[in-house]
Amino acid sequence: MQSVVKGCLSGDETVWNVFFTEYAPIAMNILNRRVGGLSLEEKEDIIQNTFSKLLKGGLKNFRGSSGYEFLAYFRRIVLK
Repeated sequence: MQSVVKGCLSGDETVWNVFFTEYAPIAMNILNRRVGGLSLEEKEDIIQNTFSKLLKGGLKNFRGSSGYEFLAYFRRIVLK
C-alpha cells in the first residue's frame, strides 16, 4: 500500500487512476452500507470529496503500512 500512496503523492497519474478505479467502488459500498437515504448523485459527490481530501493532504497523513490499515483510514475519510 505504501507504494501506491507514494506514487499518488509523487503525482503519478497512472497510479492515481488505478487507485481511484480500485477505491471508488469501495467508497460506494461503504456509503451503501452505512448511510441510508442518499441519492446516487449525493454518494458520487461524497466520493469525489473523499478523493479530493486524499489528494489535498489525506494521503500524506496516512501512517499505516498495510492494506487493512489503509482501508480503515479510507473508511473514516469517506464517512466524515
